[in-house]
Amino acid sequence: MLFRSEGRPDPEQLAQLQGEDWLATVRRFRPQGGSWVNTPPGTIHALGPGLLVFEVQQSSDLTYRVYDWGRMGLDGNPRPLHLDEARQAISLSGVEPKVQTPTDLLGQLEILNPFFCVETISGPTQWSPQGHSVELLTALESEVRIRSAGQDWVLAPGTTLVVPAQAADLRCDSPEGHRWLRVRLAPGRN
Repeated sequence: MLFRSEGRPDPEQLAQLQGEDWLATVRRFRPQGGSWVNTPPGTIHALGPGLLVFEVQQSSDLTYRVYDWGRMGLDGNPRPLHLDEARQAISLSGVEPKVQTPTDLLGQLEILNPFFCVETISGPTQWSPQGHSVELLTALESEVRIRSAGQDWVLAPGTTLVVPAQAADLRCDSPEGHRWLRVRLAPGRN
């Protein structure tokens, strides 16, 4: 969920939101299979049922709940809300800084933000991390075979290999037309 584009609440309006009022401030959409959504820090969001999500984020176990659809915790009581903390963390601008598009893309750029970029790649590909960034390689639709410095890895769909920035040249093989992911730091973050 993201704030409706036709009118973001100002801080005073945000301070008044309670319960289901939050639902009136966000827009809902149903993503299509294979689609991508960039959710910048400070964006209210929730996932609906029936989704399989590949989420790239800084490691964190912190969640601020503003509304919980009447869900109960394991103790049978409503789960706690964190309204004050959430209001402080919410970004009202909705504007992210511009980021230079990487010049060494191997496939289709899906997400580019100030922190990382995600691209989908199809078929056999060779490249060198060149010491720029750690890379996460994830098989999506079929097995992906990765080779570097005489070592081989086979990734089943849904599994990820973490490749250090200083890794030797890489070769990734997947059946033509079968996509896999490459996630790395955004340009200028390495």
